Amino acid sequence: MNIFLIGSMGVGKSSLGRMMANNLKVNFVDTDEEIVAEECRTINGIFKNEGEMYFRQLEAKIIRGFDVTKNILIATGGGLPIYHDNMEYMLQTGLVIFLHDDIDVLTQRLFKGRAKRPAIKSLNISEIRTKLNQMLEQRLPIYEEAHIKFYRSEHKSEDALQLSKYLNIFL
Repeated sequence: MNIFLIGSMGVGKSSLGRMMANNLKVNFVDTDEEIVAEECRTINGIFKNEGEMYFRQLEAKIIRGFDVTKNILIATGGGLPIYHDNMEYMLQTGLVIFLHDDIDVLTQRLFKGRAKRPAIKSLNISEIRTKLNQMLEQRLPIYEEAHIKFYRSEHKSEDALQLSKYLNIFL
């Protein structure tokens, strides 16, 4: 069964997902990494040269390409559930987990790593918080459709262990 991690950028889908996949002994895939490998260019480059909608089409293609009969833990981009009926597809073909964190924690985390994120790379911390609030206002109603909602703690390894133990029921 495919397990999809969704949530805001900066919530830890990729880093937590890797830890969980290791705990569960399943394959891990990051949709952003898959797109970079397939396109042979960075996400920033894709956004700059082709635009966001092209990137969103790539995301839809990527998630529909995973074998639904395999156990794969998939970290999605923050906007992936919003476009092309992706959330509906994920809900029907796997288990969707919404990772959630405090807005202040997300803002700080994103500010530190903003250079690699096209949507916020040139913003200051106040602008990042505003952008994050705007994104979450649009995305939270869709994120909330997830099968499981998990509020992150300060301890990533404990979160990974807790989620892994729970997911063992499904695998």
